[in-house]
Amino acid sequence: MANWLKNFLQISLSEQTEKDIALIEYPKIELGIHIAFKLGELGTFAGSVVIAPLVNAIRTAKIQNASTKFGTIGLLSGICFAPIMEALRLTDPNVTPESIEDRCYRLRYNKKQLFIDRSCALCGLVGFSLKGAKGMVFAIDAALIATILYNHFLWDRIDAKLKDKFMEMPAKNPRKADL
Repeated sequence: MANWLKNFLQISLSEQTEKDIALIEYPKIELGIHIAFKLGELGTFAGSVVIAPLVNAIRTAKIQNASTKFGTIGLLSGICFAPIMEALRLTDPNVTPESIEDRCYRLRYNKKQLFIDRSCALCGLVGFSLKGAKGMVFAIDAALIATILYNHFLWDRIDAKLKDKFMEMPAKNPRKADL
């Protein structure tokens, strides 16, 4: 998990190599973390932007309170539902340990997904520290929308000032080249 965390945070006390990135100690846990991020992001957005206005159309609650409540419920539900989704995915007969490890390896190099996940995590933490649950929900929604738009329209047009240590995925997994 240390290699995943170093890649996600891009902070390392020691130099990280391509082989370190390729070393996936716990692929099922990494896949579960990825699923939890995606479901948490989706749950927050759906709860605050879709479900809250529908509920407010029926009730007379303030939109801010409903957005915060349903966005938080969506986030927690998404994170709690992630292990179930992962278990369902792993029961597929086409899923092998090698395919899970390969998926995790490719996720470590998926810069657009990492950008979305990092932005949502950072903005969610900052929002929570400033305004509690309301700030967290708003910040995750804003980060999700902004990064999706950036990825779609600006990713190839603007040279990023902050770059990942490993920009391009090698043609072949360096760890498997040794075998």
